[in-house]
Amino acid sequence: MAAPLRRRGPLWVRAARSTAGTGVSGSGVEVAFAVPRRVGTAVTRNRIRRRLRAALVELGPEVPSGSYLIGADRGAADMSFPALCATMRDLLITQGDQG
Repeated sequence: MAAPLRRRGPLWVRAARSTAGTGVSGSGVEVAFAVPRRVGTAVTRNRIRRRLRAALVELGPEVPSGSYLIGADRGAADMSFPALCATMRDLLITQGDQG
């Protein structure tokens, strides 16, 4: 059974494996990004991935340990960085709590 998909605006997250609440510490955070071709050119897709990575660094230790797939749709390119960070925080904290 696949992990549930959590969506907020143009971003979505799926936890492949979450260690939240299991007592496992030090396992870290693993993230993969999915930005499909329909979002735009390679330059646009790479810029979105860089911004997502920067937002993840901004969140730092707030992100629960586990493996995540973070995806973006067209609207992610137009989001402000603070809005992007807030959306990712909501998705990852909510996703981690439901692990």
